[in-house]
Amino acid sequence: MPRIRLTHDDLVHRENQIRKLLNPLTLHPSNPACKLQDQIGGVVLLGAYDGSFRGGPVRDWRFGTISPRLNANYHERWIPISGLTDVLCLSQLYLTFYKKENPEIERELLALHCEPEELRASVAAYKRGPHVHISIAEYPLKDAHIALARGHLDEVLANTSNLMESLQLSILMLRDEVVSRY
Repeated sequence: MPRIRLTHDDLVHRENQIRKLLNPLTLHPSNPACKLQDQIGGVVLLGAYDGSFRGGPVRDWRFGTISPRLNANYHERWIPISGLTDVLCLSQLYLTFYKKENPEIERELLALHCEPEELRASVAAYKRGPHVHISIAEYPLKDAHIALARGHLDEVLANTSNLMESLQLSILMLRDEVVSRY
């Protein structure tokens, strides 16, 4: 049974929640902007960006952070729930930080992910809740799912509010321990 659910109408009005979630990472209180994209098959993507909307794949959208050396990408993927009209569940939530090597080149530094619908028993306890990837590290560390809510995963995934609170705490930790040091 899918855990994190919202109606399509709730997703349309999620922009302020995402802005509040990401605001500790940005210099401007009105950033980032958010946009919803309806996809084929009823999938809905939500993404964040700075400036005027330029289109393209949601994974390519960026917003500036408190560090002039880091940009970030944030997006969510919501999928329809079979048998329920207009109700979707959160499949993926990704916040990725990129180090600017020069004006044209960036390198993925680290990512905060959450995949509440992960079913593979071998990784579900680590991937379903908020977890970190150290993208800049070498294999095998860069592929590790470093779980941030392992001891209270059921509570974190009980509802959207609990998940957002857990993500907010994780984002504050990443801001203080990583982003502000760049």
